[in-house]
Amino acid sequence: MMDTANAPIFTTPNGNLIPKGPDTRFSGNVFALTSANRREQIDIGPGSLVPTWCGDNMNDGMAVDGLIRRE
Repeated sequence: MMDTANAPIFTTPNGNLIPKGPDTRFSGNVFALTSANRREQIDIGPGSLVPTWCGDNMNDGMAVDGLIRRE
């Protein structure tokens, strides 16, 4: 299902609307972004977007742990 701006609308299996979350995209202060990356020990560089995935199974526990850490 799509809204008038052609954005997807998500619903639960019983049809209840799932509300939109906050817009978490970063825009603006590049110094705040680089400071946050340093604080989290995230090293962004030219190879950051190169995937290292070789088709192996995803470690769901590790993915969930990473998401929990970001809360």
